[in-house]
Amino acid sequence: MIYEKYEHFVLEADRVMVFITFFQKGFSILQLNPILLEFPQIMLENVKDLKGALTEASGERIQVGRRKPITELDIAADKMSASVKLNCSENYLKENYSVIMWNILESLQSEGITEGILMHVLQNELSIKEQTVIAKGMEPVHAKDAVVTYFKRSERKPAVREDGKADYYDMSFLDEVKRGDWLGERIPPSSGEMGRRITGEIALPRKGKDKKLLYDQKTVAAIEEDGKIILRALIDGVVQFREGKIAVGDHLLIDGDIGNKTGNYRI
Repeated sequence: MIYEKYEHFVLEADRVMVFITFFQKGFSILQLNPILLEFPQIMLENVKDLKGALTEASGERIQVGRRKPITELDIAADKMSASVKLNCSENYLKENYSVIMWNILESLQSEGITEGILMHVLQNELSIKEQTVIAKGMEPVHAKDAVVTYFKRSERKPAVREDGKADYYDMSFLDEVKRGDWLGERIPPSSGEMGRRITGEIALPRKGKDKKLLYDQKTVAAIEEDGKIILRALIDGVVQFREGKIAVGDHLLIDGDIGNKTGNYRI
């Protein structure tokens, strides 16, 4: 197949390889570049041989590259999408749009692509300027990790007296709770949703990571409520964290000052 015949050379190709034959000297590679751009199917590979043929103009047929297919199908490694690159001119695409579209569909079929084919793109949006996505799978919805929340202890801060001054001796940092009060919760990991690859295969979602609730089983209960595990106080007392576990301390909270009315108090 002869692509083009010029005064200085002939550009031709078979089904795979591209050849050039120079008959006359005086033609530069800069003059050749715009001519080659008119043939998007040509991929130059042997630039050194091309330069030699330009210099010698011996009339010898030299292999300078290979012939790319008009349609190049690219399938993503995860088989969630496929795109096509067209190696042809704008005019060729316009004149042969239907043929190119059907060739693409045949290529998809031969690759086992049966899901998510974007027919509206194939019928109306093929372009020579860039790769065009022509098939999309359905992405799985990955599971969410478990979420654990605990009672947030009050910030240790000084009490403010009536005169506006801070009393650093009266530090309010004990959090009193009653039996049944909320102390924390665990929302379990979600299950996610399966997706589908363009080959029809199931795409499994990533599993969510589970987390444990850390609590003192003597003073805190774990109860299932509305799909969550809720921590609730088993006794009246104050919130504590012992060795990383939430607990309720059996402390006596005294309103006011210690005196004769409160009785003996051992520290």
